[in-house]
Amino acid sequence: MIQVQLKPLQHQAKEWIGIYFLHHADVNKVLRNQLKARWSQTHGCWYIPLSKESFQQLKDALQKPATLETAELKNYLEQKKG
Repeated sequence: MIQVQLKPLQHQAKEWIGIYFLHHADVNKVLRNQLKARWSQTHGCWYIPLSKESFQQLKDALQKPATLETAELKNYLEQKKG
């Protein structure tokens, strides 16, 4: 299974979920076609809106081909709340 890291991302004056992993065609296809994720050449990652809905869609879509590492994203959201 491929390891996918989710990190907070500031891009174009907005908050996003940055999706980082070693190149994997199946994961790229899911991100592009199913989730409508966008590619950031600047940050070298795919990204989607920072929202519960987007996170849940990502989690459901990548359930089989990938393992999600969410610690950095969770820490960011906890600091933002607190």
